[in-house]
Amino acid sequence: TLVNMLRTEFNVKHRVHLGFHYPPDLAKDFYGDPNALRQILLNLIVNGMKFTHVGEVSVHVTTTPTTQNDHVQLIISVKDTGIGIPEASLNNIFGSFSQADTSTTRKYGGTGLGLTITKSLIELMGGKIQVKSTEGLGSEFSIYLTMKQVQIQSNKLPNNNYESSTKKMVTDEIDFSQLSLLLVDDNQVNQKLLQAMVRKIGCQSKTVDSGLAAIDAMKQHNYDLVLMDLQMPGMGGLEATEIIRKELQLETPIVALTACAFEEDRKKSLTAGMNDFLTKPINFGVLKEKIIQWAGNQGIPMEYPHQKNS
Repeated sequence: TLVNMLRTEFNVKHRVHLGFHYPPDLAKDFYGDPNALRQILLNLIVNGMKFTHVGEVSVHVTTTPTTQNDHVQLIISVKDTGIGIPEASLNNIFGSFSQADTSTTRKYGGTGLGLTITKSLIELMGGKIQVKSTEGLGSEFSIYLTMKQVQIQSNKLPNNNYESSTKKMVTDEIDFSQLSLLLVDDNQVNQKLLQAMVRKIGCQSKTVDSGLAAIDAMKQHNYDLVLMDLQMPGMGGLEATEIIRKELQLETPIVALTACAFEEDRKKSLTAGMNDFLTKPINFGVLKEKIIQWAGNQGIPMEYPHQKNS
């Protein structure tokens, strides 16, 4: 789903093709942490897109046997035809805040923290990551994870019809087209993915790339919800939120977006005045629930006035 959504956004508007290669005979389900794996994939795909002007970023998935009968080694490779990495920089590429050189940082933005987080997540899952690269010809990042395959059961659990129908009734009452969201993120790929999700839900949105731009946008328009990245160059999400609360005196719901899923970040977000916290990569269903939770009342049609204060 993540790859398909990114592919839709980038294949049409850019000269870079995003490919996904998953052999049809490969198992489709494994036990693991889906949120961590989505974050790993998003970081590597974003990295590939960022440094590739023409050609392709491709994701390849394969497996190899292990000594444990019900486990396999899952191998995911993200390969690009971008600028590549100098050989002298390969050993330090996963270090905190490192990129190939300072000119790369100035030209492409960012600090390389995404690769540091990626490596940490992979190691927490008991895996490893390797990189091969030739300067000027592209790079290939390969992830190795030992995963247990899911044995599909033929007997399905009964659906909770009451819960699902209740959620559907709440969703049906909300006119998402009346909701206006401000999306704040400095990364172009993250912006496109978030825009695609919000568009699919049906909301109107405006995208800005810094905390300062978010403040300016909120001076000009009354948004129903702000999705605010925490780490941005210049003014980050925490500082921007404090200004929105203290100086602008606005109570617009603000949901933090971050790749750092740590309790400390959650506490800092709430202390700054944010209302909630979402970890990247954003899950579509969770995002929709947060929009309903924090902005849904604003989008309930006028024929349901009793719902406004419920």
